[in-house]
Amino acid sequence: HRSGFTDVLYRWSRGDTKPAKIRDGIVAAAWIPDAASRPPPEVAVIGGAGVPRNAVRILDTRDGREVRRVETGPDPVVGLAATPNGARLVVATRPAGASGCAGDMTAVDVATGARQRILGEGATPVVNRNGLAAYPIRCDDITLGFTDLRSGDNSRSDPLADVASEASPRVEMVEPLGWSPDGTRLLYRLRLRGDPRL
Repeated sequence: HRSGFTDVLYRWSRGDTKPAKIRDGIVAAAWIPDAASRPPPEVAVIGGAGVPRNAVRILDTRDGREVRRVETGPDPVVGLAATPNGARLVVATRPAGASGCAGDMTAVDVATGARQRILGEGATPVVNRNGLAAYPIRCDDITLGFTDLRSGDNSRSDPLADVASEASPRVEMVEPLGWSPDGTRLLYRLRLRGDPRL
């Protein structure tokens, strides 16, 4: 939600009469799941007044209180996703003022802060229930990248489903939006070169 020039994070659950404001100044967020609690009690966020952009804050969704902070390195965080068990975050970082091709994707342990670099530029990751991270690759052809967070294996896939190649010259932009609840289907947005509907 945009209120003037301030990004505001809200929470809404089925049965609520109105959304609950959590915090001002938030530019991205991801739930930190907890199987024993519905809805999840914590959310990972980027941004906030006076908070460095190279940190992810874990907030309590009931009162907006900061529970802990996870440092992610020297560069600003531009995207994040949580693993289904909430133990790790996939964090995309990019140097200030750098192009979309610059930056890194890193898996960060929420409890210890341990980091593991994964394939991909600073982008918008999504993680399924099995720990498979999907993200756009924009610099070495435009395609979908995947990293299995358990094994560390990386792969690429043509978003137009051409099994003969990893990328299509027709794809101008790809953005993963989310996985199905069973973790088997990925929803993503495409922009194709020469598409008259754009």
